[in-house]
Amino acid sequence: MGIAAYPEGHPHIPADVLDADLLTKQALADYAITQLVFDPDALVRWLTRMRSRGFTLPLYLCLPGTLRLDRLIRIGLRLGLGTSLRYLEKQRGLVGRLLTGGIHYDPSDLLDELVHRPAAIQGGIVGIHCSSFNALASVVEWVAAKRARLGCPGEGVQA
Repeated sequence: MGIAAYPEGHPHIPADVLDADLLTKQALADYAITQLVFDPDALVRWLTRMRSRGFTLPLYLCLPGTLRLDRLIRIGLRLGLGTSLRYLEKQRGLVGRLLTGGIHYDPSDLLDELVHRPAAIQGGIVGIHCSSFNALASVVEWVAAKRARLGCPGEGVQA
């Protein structure tokens, strides 16, 4: 059984409450899965802090699939991910790119950044969950292309 983790916070629950609840619930779980993650710095800071506080579960990152940015923003706002989306806007010039239309979010930059962060690798990140938001074909294509570039076997894609 998995439990939710919130490296980028929650709009209605203070961080100290989230942290305490996660530490309490881990005794009942086999793994944790993050909320949608966009900010590698926030993820590494959170993971380092939680590991130092006794969080030991294997961790799966939840990433959005390769969605059109305008759709990702609408979904993110409904899910209460305003802070995370602000990171995207700051880092990627999101507003300007949206005006050009048809731009898709691609989680490759985040993954590439995390590969070079020892705290993330040593922190027990064991896998990725892609949230397709009903754009399954584009997520499957992205995963297959990523695996091909990395020379990984393609034994099934889970989205």
